[in-house]
This record gives sequence, C-alpha cells and structure tokens, in this order.
Amino acid sequence: MDDLPLPLMEIPQINDQELNTLNDSLAETLAQVNSLQQLAGQLTALRDALPLSPEDLGLRLLRLEEQLERGSRQLERELLQARDNAEQLRLAPASLLFGPLQRAARDAARAVNKQVHFEGSGGDVKLEGGVLNAALGALVQMIRNAVAHGIEAPEARLAAGKPAQGRIELQVLRDGHQVRLRCSDDGAGIDMPALRRTAVARGVPGAGQWDEATLIDHLLRGGLSTAQQVNALAGRGVGMDLVRDTAERLGGQLTLQSRPGAGTTVELRVPLQLGAVRALYVMAEGLAAWVPLEAVEQVVQRPLIQGQQLVWGQDLLPHVRLSELLAPERLAAASAPGAALLLRCGNRRGAIGVDSVDGVATVVWRPPPALLPPSPLVTGLTLDAGQQPLPVLNPDGLITAAGRARPPLVPPERRTDTILVIDDSLTTRMLEQSILEAAGYRVHMASSAEDGLEALRRHAYAVVLVDVEMPPGMDGFRFVERLRADEALRHIPAVLVSSRSAPEDLARGAVVGADGYIIKGEFSQNRFLDQVAALVARSHLNAQVHRSAQPERVGP
Repeated sequence: MDDLPLPLMEIPQINDQELNTLNDSLAETLAQVNSLQQLAGQLTALRDALPLSPEDLGLRLLRLEEQLERGSRQLERELLQARDNAEQLRLAPASLLFGPLQRAARDAARAVNKQVHFEGSGGDVKLEGGVLNAALGALVQMIRNAVAHGIEAPEARLAAGKPAQGRIELQVLRDGHQVRLRCSDDGAGIDMPALRRTAVARGVPGAGQWDEATLIDHLLRGGLSTAQQVNALAGRGVGMDLVRDTAERLGGQLTLQSRPGAGTTVELRVPLQLGAVRALYVMAEGLAAWVPLEAVEQVVQRPLIQGQQLVWGQDLLPHVRLSELLAPERLAAASAPGAALLLRCGNRRGAIGVDSVDGVATVVWRPPPALLPPSPLVTGLTLDAGQQPLPVLNPDGLITAAGRARPPLVPPERRTDTILVIDDSLTTRMLEQSILEAAGYRVHMASSAEDGLEALRRHAYAVVLVDVEMPPGMDGFRFVERLRADEALRHIPAVLVSSRSAPEDLARGAVVGADGYIIKGEFSQNRFLDQVAALVARSHLNAQVHRSAQPERVGP
C-alpha cells in the first residue's frame, strides 16, 4: 500500500499448550497446599481438645502445627507467584511498540521534508504478544497519516506560531478489560471542506450535505483522502483500511477526533483476553478482591465516616463499603470499616471501606465468563490458592458506585437443597458455585460428565447443571441421555449450559430430555436462580413420585 517499508517487529509467542499444562499443574499443587492448610486447622482443633497432660504430646503437636502452617504458607506464596509469572509469559510491555513507531515517524518525516518528534507513554501496560503484533501495522499507518495529513511543513508551523518540529504521541491506556491505543498529533487537523470536495468529486450521493461526523465516518471506512498528490505516504485514499481492518480483526473499535489548527486523535480500542496489574489485596466481611494499585491514592486506617462520606482533611469524599457492592444481600456491619481506600481516576475521587489490606502483588486476570452478568465494578477474574475466583475491581466503577445510594440489604433465604455443577472450566464451575451458594444452596462440582454420573450415584441432588462441550469425553447431550436412561436417576432435573445457541442445538437439548437450556451469552442471574428454584420444587415432587413407584420390599 505504501512505498515506505513497514517496521518489522515480532513479539515472541509462547506455546499455549505447554503454558496451559504448566498452569494446570500449578493449580493442582495449590489445591494440595490448601488441603495442607486445612490439615493444620485440624491439628489445632486436636491440640485444643487434649487434656492438660501429657504436656509433652500437646507441645509436640503445637510445634508440628506451626511448622506445617509456616511451610504451607510459604509454599502457597511461591506457587502463586510461579503461577502468575507463568501467565505473564503470554504478555509483553507496550513499550516494545515505541521503537518501531519512532523509526516510522522519523522515516515518514524525512520522506516529505517535515520535522517530527514521537513520544510514547503507558509502556508499562502489558498486552498479549498477538495483540501487539496485530496492532503494530495499524499504529504505523496512524503515524504516517499524522505526518502526511496532520503535521505541517516547518515554515507553515512557524507562521502559525507553532514550533517547527511537530509532535506525535501514542498513549497506551488500560480501561477495564480494554486497552486504548490513542495516537495524537499537534498538526493542522483534518481539512473537512477538502474532504467534502473529494467526496463530491467522486460522485458520492449526498456528500455535499454531510456534516463532520458523517465525513469522519466515511474517512474511517477508507476511500477518501485530503492529499493533493500521490506520494509514498498519501493520496491513495486507502490509508485507513489497514487500521479499520485491524480493529475489526481484534474485535475493537476505531474513533477519530479533529480540531482545526490543533491536531487529530485516532483511537483504537481493543478488548483484552488477558491482563496483568499491580494490585492491593483487600478483605471486606469475608469477601476478598484485588484493587489496582495505580488508582489507590492512599490507604486510611480507622477512617472517620459521616453517613455516606469519608472525612479526609477539609474534604468529604463519597464512601461505600466494598461488601455492600460485592454482596448487597448481606447485612451491613454496624461498626466503621477498618480501613478505607482513597481512589482517584482522573479528576474523580471516592472512598471504599474494607476490613483489611493484606499486601501488594502482580495479578493476572481474564475477562469474566459469559455467565457473569456485565458489571462496571469488575475488570476481570483471577484465582486464589484454593482455585476460587476473585474479582479484580474497576476503580472507575467503584468511584461511581460510591457516589450513588446504596441498595437495600436483604439476607439470603437459607436452603437445604444440593445442586451438582458439571463443567470442564474451573472458572465457570466456581462462578456458578458462588451464585448458587449466595442464594443459599449447597453445591457439589464435577469436571467431567463421567465424574458427574459417579457423583449422582453416590449423593442425592435436586438439580444438575451440565456444560454441553466437555472435550474429549462425554458431552452434555450424551450425559442427559444417559441420565434419562438410568431408572434410578431419570427423575432428576437437568439443565444444559452452553455458549452454543443454534436452533439445532436447542432442539437436540429438548430431544435428549433436558429440562432447560441456558445460553451463556444471554445469561441473567435472576432468571437463572428463578429457573433453578422452579426445578428444585419440581425435583421434590419427582422424588416423591419416584419413591412411591418403587416396589415395597417384603420380608427380611
């Protein structure tokens, strides 16, 4: 497309299969550490139950308990660090982009006799190597467009009261589970009248009446150019094609803003499938979460709270307890929180009350699964040592929530029914477990359909939730068929859970005898719990009918 060579860069790619195997091994080891810690607790209970004599036995148990606890905690810390380090092998700092882009700006400026200084910021943001590689070509085109169409010649800049050297800046900004690649210049901006004349000259219907927003929309689609002549950088009208195609390939969005005489900003927003962030580990009424450290202005111990505001010097900041945001169904504690996090995002500030702050670490997160309703509070999820999902929180969403009225707090209804969740995804299993347990149910889990059938033969369950796709073994459809063919288990309600939403999949679920089909991409927590409650009620009735249909045993 352009005569200038494209700066080459290839971010080393990690073998996903090997990395997944390593992470699975670390997860299993962490689960064993969790078992050791539970054993330490049992030793504590055993020691406390011993009589005062013999003292020697109690002392030995105490020493064994302390050694076991110290060792398991140290092993847990090291394994957690190793797991996160392994995950971070997939990521590379955005600063790797700056060198090739600086060369692209220099070469483009030399080709058209202009002076340009390139500057990058946000280089510490870590992205997947594939995203960086895909974005590089688009960013190079943004740089070339800025030089060709934005930055003026040195004499024109001096005449306009600007320095002879133009400035181009790339900002890499993390925004929740997206990254924003924002390329700005201080040039003349887009010549909208010239762009309109070009569209009219090419016979585009209605172009003469287009407003600026419509002109920009067509510019981003490609096919329009404001260049007066064709050269190595401009004039073909296809310069934005690569940028637009990259945005579509990455599932991102492309926007453009321009001010006459002040410059142009092109922004590429890309969703992330993996991220790493330095964060604070906080606890709030038994709930754990991570808060990005970059947004924490200060940690205030024993904060002074007046109503829904934190008194901080001469300021009153909006304040809310973290537990009220993460678990509004819980009853709020009457006492003041043990600590408060002062958060800042741009010019916005707020405070979040927590019970304790327990260290800083670099955590690797993934976007919440489709089953989790979208939340402005949650950027992503990470796993703790017990393989429980913990939220990595969005500071901007926390500040917004602190400024709003708190929701009514209603204690959950307690239930005695047990639900079986079958899914090969650990994160999805844990998420369904947390939703169901918050509603008062007991939850057992299995990672395969085969293990699920074995669990059904050992325990009584009210409802079974089973994933459809569980390679390489039995899938959810086959599982339901087996369930319905088993005389002892056929009465148990079963719901299929899947990301597949094709009509043939829904029809097959009905044919095999599923009692429901939940599409992950359309998941609603309220509808999900309503459906489970209805099936639990049906399960009680089915169980009574099943028992009455069994022949009575006569004789010894």
